[in-house]
Amino acid sequence: ELLRYIGECYRQYPEWLSCHAGTDHFIHMVPVALFDAEETNQIIKGWLNNSKNKYTFVPRIGVYVVDDPELDANIMCDRAQLALLTLKGNYQKNIAYYDHSIRKKLREEQELIGDMEVALAEGQFHVYLQPQYNHSDGSIVGAEALVRWFHPTKGLIPPGAFIPVFERNGFINKLDTYMWERVCRLLRDWRDAGRKVVPVSVNVSRVDIADEGLLDTLDSLIKKYGISEDLLRLEITESAYMDNPEQLISMVNRLRDRGFLVEMDDFGSGY
Repeated sequence: ELLRYIGECYRQYPEWLSCHAGTDHFIHMVPVALFDAEETNQIIKGWLNNSKNKYTFVPRIGVYVVDDPELDANIMCDRAQLALLTLKGNYQKNIAYYDHSIRKKLREEQELIGDMEVALAEGQFHVYLQPQYNHSDGSIVGAEALVRWFHPTKGLIPPGAFIPVFERNGFINKLDTYMWERVCRLLRDWRDAGRKVVPVSVNVSRVDIADEGLLDTLDSLIKKYGISEDLLRLEITESAYMDNPEQLISMVNRLRDRGFLVEMDDFGSGY
């Protein structure tokens, strides 16, 4: 019903050559002199607000400014779609323009996807620890586990280059499980060596939250390495609470009931 309603709204703008492209995607072509991205955004938001729907919808707009009129129309649409993809998971921006750097970035991402399984099998992902200090006496009271990828040909790949890619394709679940086990092993090694053992925080992604086996996985790692739940702290990024709040809160409660301390990462980032 909503899609039909939006289609009827588009008919009110005959100067926009419009079509429904499938799912919740609409395409329109408009002379560049008549196009104002923010005005278009406000028009579509107005349609959605007037739809009498109990849900709140936010339009996202990918823009391709046609620089080659001979280009196949499908490619033009693909380029607008590529711009749109850059907005995924971004709650503070909803308009993006295509440029050739996007195509280059996608090619680089495909290379990372092609290498990820081998990288995991070969142990190319390393645990780096960011210490947490008690500033009154300078003692280390904890740490946060951060992942670093040492690629055999590309060298050190920063997390910002691969974490969002792995979140989109679901591989982050395998990588997180790998990191949790490495940290559990590290905690056990510290204890066996007679060192002071402090809690270490590990990341739990929105993909992990959707995994019904999450609690069992963490349980098995705690038992395998003989460490207590209070030593493995779980960090969930603030943005994850936007996707499916009910599911996330339910899982957080189950984790806390099991004895895990759940922390919020990136607190105050605007979500």
